[in-house]
Amino acid sequence: MFAMSKSPAGKWQFELDGSVPFTRVQNEIEELTFYLQREWFPKKELNVGDSWEFDPIWVKKLVEKDLTKAKTIGTMSLRQIRRGEKRQLAIVDVSIRSTGADFQADGSESSASIELSGQITVNLDTMLDESLELKGTLTSASSKPGESIKTKLPIRLTATKSFLKDSPQP
Repeated sequence: MFAMSKSPAGKWQFELDGSVPFTRVQNEIEELTFYLQREWFPKKELNVGDSWEFDPIWVKKLVEKDLTKAKTIGTMSLRQIRRGEKRQLAIVDVSIRSTGADFQADGSESSASIELSGQITVNLDTMLDESLELKGTLTSASSKPGESIKTKLPIRLTATKSFLKDSPQP
C-alpha cells in the first residue's frame, strides 16, 4: 500500500506503508510516475469525431527496457459525450502500437511489438480519467542462425480511479 500526492509544482510524491523497502519498488514507482505525468489530451476544445496523437510514455518505457530503439505511437479519438444529472463523461477510443528490433553482428536478432486498443472514460467535471480498458497482444521474437523463438501473449490492462477524501489519522 502507498499514498501519492501531487505538489502545486506538478511533481508526484509517493509514501510507502513500510511493508517493502523503497528501493525494491523504485522501478515500479518510476513507471507509475510516467503514467501519471502523461499529457494525453489536447489543450483545445474537442468535438465528437476529433482524433489526435499522444505520447504513451508508460508503454514506451516498458518496451524500451528490452529494445532501446522501439517506436511507439498512440492515437485517441473522441467517440461520444454522455451527459447525466450528476456528471458528464467523455468516451475516448485509444490505440497504441509499439515495435522495435535489435540486430547483433553475430546474426542474432530480437524483436517485440505491442498492440493495444480500447477506451478511456473521462469525467469532464473533474477531468479524471475514471476508467481505462485496453486489450491487445504482445509479440516477442528472438533468433540466431538455425534457431528462432516467437511468443504471442494476450494483454488486458484495466484501471479504475476515483477521488477519496483524506481521513483523519488516529
